[in-house]
This record gives sequence, structure tokens and C-alpha cells, in this order.
Amino acid sequence: MALTKTIIRMAETETVVKVSGNGGTATIDLQTDLLDSNQALAGATQTVTITAVRWGGELSNVFLINRNSLRILTLPTDASDTMLFDGQEMPPENVNATHDIEVSQVGTGYVELYLKLRKVSGYAPKIETAQFGSKDDETVVGS
Repeated sequence: MALTKTIIRMAETETVVKVSGNGGTATIDLQTDLLDSNQALAGATQTVTITAVRWGGELSNVFLINRNSLRILTLPTDASDTMLFDGQEMPPENVNATHDIEVSQVGTGYVELYLKLRKVSGYAPKIETAQFGSKDDETVVGS
């Protein structure tokens, strides 16, 4: 069984991903899942931090969030909550920020997880009219 990923919001520097279901795992791939249609990858390494997380679901379930096999968050549904890493109280969660985000569920009840992600580097806009004017080719970066 697998958890389902849904892109709730996609912007140039931010993406909100919902992960939900009844058990299993899901991987948020930094090179494919977070790439807006108006963006291209800029280099081999993408850096993405977590700026907020909200989770809930049926009791006795736990979300385990890892990056490069290192646990960065453990979120029990018995204590559903929101954590903000927006710089007001806590800085963005940046442990292993160049690695995909691996989400797994311990338990079998229905659960929901929302991750607000900031694209720090490794993404370039295709629309560069300020630099290239009317000769901008919006299908590629740097034309």
C-alpha cells in the first residue's frame, strides 16, 4: 500500500504537498515533484527546506519523515498539530536539505500530512523577459 501525494500549491519558490492515505510510504522527489512548469532545474543539486508541517488522522498512527535515511520528524496523530519553521520561532528545517523527502506511516488508519516546502536553490525560472526582452524563449533558461 502507498500513501498518495497531492500538490496543493506550486509556486516559483514554494510548494505545498499533501500526503494522505491508509498506510505505506511516499517519496517527494526534489527534481520532479517540485518542478513548476515555468521552471527548469539549475544544476545537479536542488536544495529544499521545510517551513511548515501540519498533520492529523485517526489515532494510533505516526508519520516518520526521513531525508537520506536520517529521521528529521516523528509526528504522532494522537498529538495532531502544526509546526512552523518560518523564522519567527524556529528557522527552516534544513537537515539533509539536498535529499528527497521520504514519508512513511506506522499504523493503518487514515492520515493526512501537509508539508510547506521552500525551494532554496537549484531551480531557475524559464521566463526571463527582464533580461532578454521580446527575444526571450520561455521554453528554456538563459535564452
